[in-house]
Amino acid sequence: MSITETVTNVAIVGAAPPEMREHCADSGLRRTLLILRIFAIAAGLLESIVFRNYVFPDDISYLEIARNYAAGHWSVAINSYWSPLLSWILAVPMKWPGVPDQWELPLLHAVLFLIYLAALFCGERLAIRIARSARVPTELLSTWYVTAYCIVLWAALWGVRVVFCAADMIVMAIVLGLALLTLSVADKRATARTYGAIGALLGAGYLAKTAMLPVAPVYLGVIAWNLRHRRERVTRLLPCLAAFVLTTAPFIVALRVHKGYWTAGEAGRLNYAWEICGAARWTHWQGEPGDIGRPLHPTRRLLSSPALYEFNSPMPVSYAPWYDPSWWYAGVRPHLIAKAEAGAILRYSAYVLVLFIAMPGVVLALAVALWKRRRLAWVPGSRELAFPALASVGLYTLVYVDHRYVAGQLAVLGLLITAAAMPLLDTDALRKAMRVLAICTMLAFTGLFLVGSAWAGLSDLIARRAGDITRNDQYERAVELRALGLKQGDRVGCIGFSFRAYWALLDGVKIVADVPVRFPRRGGLANLDEEDYSEIDRYWRSPAATQEHVLDLMKKAGARAVIADVVPDWAQTAGWVRLRTHIRMPLGRRDVYVRFLDRGWRTGQVE
Repeated sequence: MSITETVTNVAIVGAAPPEMREHCADSGLRRTLLILRIFAIAAGLLESIVFRNYVFPDDISYLEIARNYAAGHWSVAINSYWSPLLSWILAVPMKWPGVPDQWELPLLHAVLFLIYLAALFCGERLAIRIARSARVPTELLSTWYVTAYCIVLWAALWGVRVVFCAADMIVMAIVLGLALLTLSVADKRATARTYGAIGALLGAGYLAKTAMLPVAPVYLGVIAWNLRHRRERVTRLLPCLAAFVLTTAPFIVALRVHKGYWTAGEAGRLNYAWEICGAARWTHWQGEPGDIGRPLHPTRRLLSSPALYEFNSPMPVSYAPWYDPSWWYAGVRPHLIAKAEAGAILRYSAYVLVLFIAMPGVVLALAVALWKRRRLAWVPGSRELAFPALASVGLYTLVYVDHRYVAGQLAVLGLLITAAAMPLLDTDALRKAMRVLAICTMLAFTGLFLVGSAWAGLSDLIARRAGDITRNDQYERAVELRALGLKQGDRVGCIGFSFRAYWALLDGVKIVADVPVRFPRRGGLANLDEEDYSEIDRYWRSPAATQEHVLDLMKKAGARAVIADVVPDWAQTAGWVRLRTHIRMPLGRRDVYVRFLDRGWRTGQVE
């Protein structure tokens, strides 16, 4: 046996449990799996390295909560909007002494890459277990694994993306892991440890994202139905229920102590108010539209044009309105609006259908079944896997669907559909078509991102410096502001991207007033949000007296300095200092300015 074959055997066969190794006996199949693994790891690693300094707005809140957990500030860290699991994971390395600020984002992306590897691991094991359950013939195994890997990569690299919020990647890994364990129950291979692991994963799903909690009874229900159907005792679920309660109860009790009332989390209620009931999205709810309650402690609107808000709250955090939206939206009472709800269900059901059809191999699987007029050969246990996935996706269609929310669930459904179609691929031409189509579909969705990442990384190597994509512009801004005299504990105002102000967290300052960027939905099938700079532009178009009035109100709110980003090129910036640091924005809105309110300051650029 050659060295290459030995390495392949260790990498593929040695990584699988004994009952699965028979599926990897063929050297060609081992080579195929090795290539797929190398591509998957390399693609995720490339994205993680190139975007190591990218920060998603949600991640800023998770990082700040993690800092508070690491420092032992539990009363500030416990949060009823942001689920705690990601912050707990990040808090562990944050307790290491001497970790510099510029390494915090690379640390986040390293954690995200490890979670991505866990999702790949669960996806591969699920593919192997499905192949066993479906008794996929040897001649179809290569086609099956190529298709399955492409589905998982489609979900991880495009659906969630390695560079975005790590909580969604955790949920994807958990969903794939739950599917794997649930299939063990359907295959009559489950032990008490299996049931305990299912309960623990269900609890971890809730701790990763609150939306997983309503789906837990569906998982428990299909498992109980499966046991009753086989005339087994439902008490086999006791280890599952015990693990679930032990995992979830401590945090729910902590929320009860912190909030003063019982709640499992406020994310669902707030998102329903934002997306269906018409409340101001994400920040600065003032009670609109008027029939969903009154805010108990809202941000204070100081001006209407330009919109200026003050929020000098007792929370010792960098940007309080996004650190804990549930506090600012206390008093909101969302209710059913039939027309808006019906519209959401129709829109997002259509969007989910498009996403499902767009998955690698799904179109060909359905087309072959229709062409041959034969029923799909469903894998034993398909219902146990499909019902929770459909329930989770259906829950999101009631409010809002982002592809990163449902990527893992769609991957499970895609694996079931393509596995059921495998027996229909009875010719070499059909098997080759399935492999080629799956690879091409996956690359069509992920190729642009990967090519862009590769080009950015190569450009950095050639130039021997970080480029516009890879540099840590937030850290550079924080360092520059410190050099100008901004001190830890200072209060500041912001004109621009307040809830992307990671620089404020790094400098230890608190934003107490802002003229914000808005994020309205743009409509269409996906109904994505878009950046609305109208309030920013309104400020810079205002007369000098109005601009000075805004700054005076910020000073009265406690701000020592005002930082302005996404400043248009045509703005008159007399009295402001332009930083050397540019932000990652379209040309024309890349400059950052600062103005100190407690002293005179010359106009110009920092030397």
